[in-house]
Amino acid sequence: MSKKLIAFLIAATLVFMCVFAACGKDKEKEETTRTYGDETEYAFVTDEDGNRVYSDDGEFIVYVTDEDGKKVTNSDGVPETQKQQFVPIYDGEKAEFYGYSINLPEGWKPVQEHSGSFENEKKGDTVTITALDKTYAEYYQSNRANFDNLKERDEYVVTWDEDIDFADGCSDVVRFTLKAENGMNVMYFFINNGNLYKILYESANPKTAIADCDSICKAISYKPYQYFEADVTESAIAEDTASSADTTAAATMAQAK
Repeated sequence: MSKKLIAFLIAATLVFMCVFAACGKDKEKEETTRTYGDETEYAFVTDEDGNRVYSDDGEFIVYVTDEDGKKVTNSDGVPETQKQQFVPIYDGEKAEFYGYSINLPEGWKPVQEHSGSFENEKKGDTVTITALDKTYAEYYQSNRANFDNLKERDEYVVTWDEDIDFADGCSDVVRFTLKAENGMNVMYFFINNGNLYKILYESANPKTAIADCDSICKAISYKPYQYFEADVTESAIAEDTASSADTTAAATMAQAK
């Protein structure tokens, strides 16, 4: 994304608490950490199609191995298995997380310092997928307020669309877009399997931003595991919490990092 657009979006944050403010981080100065597990690290139990098997709560099922890496068997000669805590896995084409997996299209790769962000250097685009620990009603109201504020600004073009046909199992889908002079951000938020998800696509090309974002969205498969205990579908919320500090643009963008 261009520096000019980043400046525009930061300005919008300061004035309107816009959810689409750019993070403005210098990635080259940040320390990178190992955010993904090694797919060869465990002896994963797989089904007949080669897909990893999970426990009812979304943890890996792995074979028990000895110090030499050989499978341990019981008295009947059957390999023993156990649960292994889930960690994100990236195998070069597919990134897998607790609640979803994504088959990365050509040109896309993870941003190493954040396991839920991906970039396409050739396009100059990034996408971040986040499960949010808040109710749908709270998130809807705060973003709608941001949209209503931003649509009064001449330097931005914003849109708000609901009831969009999205992926299977996704409901209450909203698309919120913001276009400035040199780029465009597209955000979807929705409910899937008891989770509130946000997908934020930052594009250098406004002409193809929505189509490019939708292409990434179609590469995502959702798993039936819930991140948080709270019911994100809760609809009752006090009006004075709709614009609380933790739903400002700076806070929401920080959660995407």
